[in-house]
Amino acid sequence: MSIPKLKDLAAAAGVHEMTASRALRNVGRMRPETRQRVLDTARQMGYRPNAAAAAMRTGRTGCIALISDALLRASSHLAPVVLPAIVEAVTSYGGYLVHAVIPGPVGSVGGTTLPPLFGRRMVEGVLLDCSPDESAPLEDFLQCNGLPAVWMNHKRLGNAVYPDDFGAVRKVTEQLFALGHRRIAFARLARGNETPLHAAHDRVADCAAGYETAMRQAGLTPDVLVFDGHWDKWDESVASRLQSLAEVFCDPARRPTAVITYGDGPVLLGLLQQLGVRAPEDVSLVSFSAFAANAAEQLPSWVSIPGEAMGVKAVEMLFQLIESGQKEAPAISLPYGEIASLHTVRKIG
Repeated sequence: MSIPKLKDLAAAAGVHEMTASRALRNVGRMRPETRQRVLDTARQMGYRPNAAAAAMRTGRTGCIALISDALLRASSHLAPVVLPAIVEAVTSYGGYLVHAVIPGPVGSVGGTTLPPLFGRRMVEGVLLDCSPDESAPLEDFLQCNGLPAVWMNHKRLGNAVYPDDFGAVRKVTEQLFALGHRRIAFARLARGNETPLHAAHDRVADCAAGYETAMRQAGLTPDVLVFDGHWDKWDESVASRLQSLAEVFCDPARRPTAVITYGDGPVLLGLLQQLGVRAPEDVSLVSFSAFAANAAEQLPSWVSIPGEAMGVKAVEMLFQLIESGQKEAPAISLPYGEIASLHTVRKIG
């Protein structure tokens, strides 16, 4: 029995070949009953599209690559819920998603350390979830090979989608003002060799800038706290890990009434408890989180980072680049939408 071809399917369904192709790829406009008739006929005939033949005929593979840092290091900020949203968005455009990691630093435009699928010309467009350190060499490689690409969680002028952390933190700070707080701090628990706040990640820098802007506009002095006292080295003594925290939070004259942190809420909460500082009775704590569904993330007040919306917008931007043939699109700073209720913040006064 011969393998049915697209023309055989189209004839059996009583439609043009192009209509049958569009129905199978779920693209283009047609009556729902026509699309369903094609799909039903394909199933009855055992028709399976030949991806290689379609790519040769149209010049399109439909393959979108999501590229991450090796082993999804801490520079990756994609929460688990984001990947299904990206897959669904890519599928809605008739494409499919492959996921690859960069095995090491990209040292040149030759791309010798890049995943093999780049060299096989399988990929039609790229979604990038990589650290800023990889930005320049990756961009050179992608431009040399004419691959449309969109960066996620990476603040750039073009071809990028990232949450508006500046605006969201400013709004949260203003909400704390409305609850009577005036001694508000922004805290960052530095990891590894990180010491300066802005070296941690450009998103953390935007958060701090939003907080500082709100404080100054209210006539208040910002208090940015960067704790680098080996808090993440659990083989050291408790006193060594908590010394820098104790200097701030155990001094009644200095201790803030509210603290905003980006992603460090549960850890900061646990460390404060070791010092005997209670939240929210002694200090109200607000944390930004990409994992707000986790119970530990909900102990402090939390603000959910719009990761799913970011993934969908990045896919939309990428397919617009692919279909238009353009190389650049303006970056999108994605609003957070409704800021979550500060359910554990204590009202002052």
